[in-house]
Amino acid sequence: MAALNDVRAWPWTINADGQGLYLESKAAAVAWVNMQRPRHRYIDVGCTQVDVPLHSEAFTSLEDAFDPILNADFAARYLMNLYNGPAKRNWNLAVGLYHSHTPMLAAEYRDRVAQIGARVLRGVLDPVPLYVLAIRQGTLRVPVGAGRSTPINVERQPALHRRRPTACQVQRILGWYLNGHSGACK
Repeated sequence: MAALNDVRAWPWTINADGQGLYLESKAAAVAWVNMQRPRHRYIDVGCTQVDVPLHSEAFTSLEDAFDPILNADFAARYLMNLYNGPAKRNWNLAVGLYHSHTPMLAAEYRDRVAQIGARVLRGVLDPVPLYVLAIRQGTLRVPVGAGRSTPINVERQPALHRRRPTACQVQRILGWYLNGHSGACK
């Protein structure tokens, strides 16, 4: 993983009673589950975190449960069954039921999935404004004319307060440098 906020599927992932593990190989993941299974009530495996004890019939072997294609195939079929069955053709309910049939746990999971989905949509489908990139990267290159630019370190600018500026504050201060973006700030 590149960063703590970087979300990626990893085929040899295990969640054992709420503790996430990212193993180096399929063999290591299979060995860990075989050794630790008696000590844990819930063991979710693979890219889509299939609950092994709950879905013991889903795979012919534990090795198959860690196969990314077989894991995703089962998860897709299971999600469709939830959608067409108990969720009554409601994707939000189906997503929650995928995680748990306990209403509070299902709702919390649905909310987490929705938040991640919204970030993915904003980051992939919408262009990220320059001032947001500047805040993330800590620097902004400002054109000074004649095809030249100068870097501004947004982390080290003098300020009356030592608080980090919000995206709207940076936009108000540097607005005319930001390609005329007025954005959503007022």
